[in-house]
Amino acid sequence: MSAHSARLISITLSVIALALFGSVARSQPVAEPVPALTTLGTVTAHTPPPDSAPPRRLAAADDSAAKKRKASGKAARPAVSWEDPVREEPAGTRYQSFLSPTLQQRVSYLAYFPPGYATDSARRYPVIYWLHGLNGDQRRGAGFTAKLDVAIKAGLAPAMIVILVNGMNDRFYCDSPDGKFPVETVIVKDLVAEVDRAHRTLARREARIVEGASMGGLGALYLGFKYPEVFGVVSGVMPGIHDEHSIVEKYPKTFESVYGGSREYFIRNSPWTLVEQNADALRHRTFIRVWIGGADLDWRQAFTGKFHQLLDRLDLEHEYRVIPGVAHAFLPLYEKMGEANWAFYRRALATVK
Repeated sequence: MSAHSARLISITLSVIALALFGSVARSQPVAEPVPALTTLGTVTAHTPPPDSAPPRRLAAADDSAAKKRKASGKAARPAVSWEDPVREEPAGTRYQSFLSPTLQQRVSYLAYFPPGYATDSARRYPVIYWLHGLNGDQRRGAGFTAKLDVAIKAGLAPAMIVILVNGMNDRFYCDSPDGKFPVETVIVKDLVAEVDRAHRTLARREARIVEGASMGGLGALYLGFKYPEVFGVVSGVMPGIHDEHSIVEKYPKTFESVYGGSREYFIRNSPWTLVEQNADALRHRTFIRVWIGGADLDWRQAFTGKFHQLLDRLDLEHEYRVIPGVAHAFLPLYEKMGEANWAFYRRALATVK
């Protein structure tokens, strides 16, 4: 064999070896750390390493509505239920449920207990029933309880239990005329009795506050004025007050689903009607406040102002304030209220022991 031929064979063998070993090297995957596993109910998801984007949680089924929400970037909303399937407990609250005599099924709520509740077993407390706004849930009031907790610890607010009510999303805290959604009855008859049974409350009207924001503010005025024997303090924060015309114009679906499309039913179950009917039972016996942001919608401010005028005409002592620069957002409104907010509770509960 000539030297030239031998060199060609050597080159050829080198090329073949390079191709073979090179391809093997490229086929070996780079080892990566395997994330730990966390079990979430019946769903198993990877726990991502720090600073990585969390993986999408898998679902057993996926309907078209959920697909649309995913496409829009919105989280899936759990079905509305008397017993909230989301058992989260925002800081300082506890998830509770009980068997409702009205429904013969379980109803949930969140409870906040003030500092000292667990250690001073002889002490009893006033209660705030806090009502969330439209499309909200019982967790929505956790921002309020966080602020209250700080105020109680600072000696600015009385020590109180807070019940964050499950308002069934959009029921306006009124029993539906067909009886399918007795939200009002469940709250006033069942929930109040359960809270007094299960927790160390001062079980009398003077020690019960009904308060809420937006739809919950409307609900507070509605329940407080309809049941003066149950609630001694009524607090409507930026309340979504309507008359029989505006409810149809602005919330036609609500008018149908909550009030059965009946103007007569709406008027009969309106704070405008109830405060006049029960004015004598409220006068000099019930603490009332109505606060709204000065940057809220014009129509909402107008109705709130008219309601203030009605309270004046009925000679019902009350606190009415327009907070400058605050739009329709309850946490900024509470923030702007500042000391005046806690002072209201101190006055309302001054004689409650």
